[in-house]
Amino acid sequence: MASETLHFDNARQAQSLYANEPKNLRLVEDLFNLKVTARDGWISIEGAPADIERGKSLFTELQQAVARGTSIRRQEFSRAVSAISRGEPLKMQELHEGRVDVSTRKRPIVPKTQGQKRYLEAIRKNDIVIGIGPAGTGKPYSGGLADTDFGHNPALKPYPYDPAKAKVLLAQAGYPGGIDVTIYFGNGTMVNDKALMEAIADMWSKAGIRARLEMMEMGARQRMNNERAVPPSGLFLGNPQSTLLDADGSLWRIFHPTGFNGKYWIGSQPGQRFHDNRARECPLQNSLQHPI
Repeated sequence: MASETLHFDNARQAQSLYANEPKNLRLVEDLFNLKVTARDGWISIEGAPADIERGKSLFTELQQAVARGTSIRRQEFSRAVSAISRGEPLKMQELHEGRVDVSTRKRPIVPKTQGQKRYLEAIRKNDIVIGIGPAGTGKPYSGGLADTDFGHNPALKPYPYDPAKAKVLLAQAGYPGGIDVTIYFGNGTMVNDKALMEAIADMWSKAGIRARLEMMEMGARQRMNNERAVPPSGLFLGNPQSTLLDADGSLWRIFHPTGFNGKYWIGSQPGQRFHDNRARECPLQNSLQHPI
């Protein structure tokens, strides 16, 4: 059985690598098939040469992370051991580079996983991030369907945020000085709807679209929809989210006369065309969703 001893500046530095909890070393022994002993300013590793190399890689990465200011607690240590045991790169430096400094009086927020790091990067790059599933899975929206929905096209990419190009398109449409619009939305249309609309209005303002927000009680909102009473230069916030997790469900909510927003299209070409095509192409699904 081979062995190797890792030396550190002092006992405190060595203990910081395993959160000063001896049972964390037992975790290394169980997963790496090693015997690990820590004394004063050194850590001794005994086992097969390949297993020793994994142990060295673990403590070397942890030492570098501590030197960059990362605090190793039980959770960080367990994640690091699990990653090395699966043969995955630890990448603790990349996680540390994704840190968020909240204030001088509070500890910085450091992502604990690559998923959390991607979540923070999405927040930095985008004003609005839609989270689907567990925390850390936020992502830019690239189409009318979430990637959990049937019919989602992964080849679609988000349009780049380009206010300058938007101003050119507005000018070509006959609005060189921008345009004024009013967005009508219900109080409770979706989660954080007011903050969402404020963020959208701010982004539009940089492109020359001056949006006034009009929050309404849900009853008034529904009456505006049912009576087709959206004023000129008005925009109406609808919610096409499908509980069926497919494109058909989203389109039904928007266009079908019995859909939540479909009353706006009663007697009009979009609603009638959607109704006719849907009945012809999906007779079984149509009868299941809207039984007679």
